Amino acid sequence: MSDELSHAALGSVRERLFRLDTMAYSLQHFIFGVANAAAIPVVVGSALGLDAVEIGALAQRTFFFAGIASLTQAFFGHKYPIYEGPAGVWYTTFVLLAATAVQAGKPLELLRTDLMTGLFAAGIMTILLGVFKLMPYIRKLFTPIVNGTFLIIMSLQFSSTIARGLLTTVDGKAILSIDKLGVFFVAIGTILMLSLKAKGFIRSMAVLIGTVVGWIVAYATGVAQSLQTIAAQHQPALAFPQIFAWGRPTFDVGVTITALMAGLVVLSNLVASVSGMDELYKRKEKVSIYSKTAICTGVADILAAIGSVVGFIPYASSIGFASLTGVLDILPFIIGSVFMVFLGLIPSVGNFFAAMPITVGYAVMFSVFIMIMGMGIKDAAKEGMDTRKTVILGFSILLSNVITVLPVQAFSILPSSLIYLMANGLIIGVTIAILLEHVIFRVNLK
Repeated sequence: MSDELSHAALGSVRERLFRLDTMAYSLQHFIFGVANAAAIPVVVGSALGLDAVEIGALAQRTFFFAGIASLTQAFFGHKYPIYEGPAGVWYTTFVLLAATAVQAGKPLELLRTDLMTGLFAAGIMTILLGVFKLMPYIRKLFTPIVNGTFLIIMSLQFSSTIARGLLTTVDGKAILSIDKLGVFFVAIGTILMLSLKAKGFIRSMAVLIGTVVGWIVAYATGVAQSLQTIAAQHQPALAFPQIFAWGRPTFDVGVTITALMAGLVVLSNLVASVSGMDELYKRKEKVSIYSKTAICTGVADILAAIGSVVGFIPYASSIGFASLTGVLDILPFIIGSVFMVFLGLIPSVGNFFAAMPITVGYAVMFSVFIMIMGMGIKDAAKEGMDTRKTVILGFSILLSNVITVLPVQAFSILPSSLIYLMANGLIIGVTIAILLEHVIFRVNLK
């Protein structure tokens, strides 16, 4: 009887596989994944000192491993249509560590290999949290005020990086570029207008459409390189992404500790994604699903280290995407993820996205962080803002900003292994918020 049922289920999948609506929904998932990942290699690659060819390879690897990570979750993890992509915490950490390394005089080539070791360590830690079913305890750390503080700080931290992307050098002085500002606001305006005014599929594709419009304006104003530059880069039609593209992993205590902290912080996004999808599917929340999801995310981070890409996390935006489109079937998501993997086998696609003007990339990130900032404010105020919560929020954010504006040289009194950790305003701010919430100003519930 079980064989008959399995054959019947397989037949049902085969019938659905070639239906027009299934293919349309699959393309929709695929475009959603591309839209969320396309700008990140440009922003991170630029911060890490990669040239255009290396950024193209990073984009190719990002698509490939994001598809693999999403399929891993679909089959072995939460089994929801949640896109597993480059985490905001991870790429913010990469960019901030790069800025710190430049100030400290550390070669970015060495930082890149240090980051691979950090991702390995964070991946193993996340797997262990899942194996030993410790995720419920991690969930308790990230109360609404802590989660809100984290999201607000992350948004503020990235703003300085975006500001640098709007500058140009004239006579040795950094000044605002009118052309870059124009491209920046056209891209942001398109994304926000579509997000607020459009409906259905067009609204869900606001980021991708805004990216294309900003890119066109960038070419028209001379901010972007020409398409001839892309075409001149000869690449094979298909190629497997390079493994350990940044070299053999190296170890730095400060970078590894920072990565472990980032790995813990990013788990709040994992919990939000799965719990939100539980509500959407109207299913009773199970503790085991968080353990399975954590294990798969840990595996994804190890794959990210091997592939030399930004670490992954289940995207909370997938909840909004599923709610907006009304598509809860897992099959189109699986097909869309397979498309992502295939996209990662085409080097010319990576080269194409590497040609994206960095200003457009920053515009996409800015629009994303507008929403993240809003989510942070909502989380912080979810249960009301009394004096205690105001102190936790205000103290953590202000201390984080103080640390961010201090030059790295101010931390030279510390051991070199701790500089990356202590100079990271995001990690310190969130750590302080957790200590204030759960230790110093702890509320004893009876």
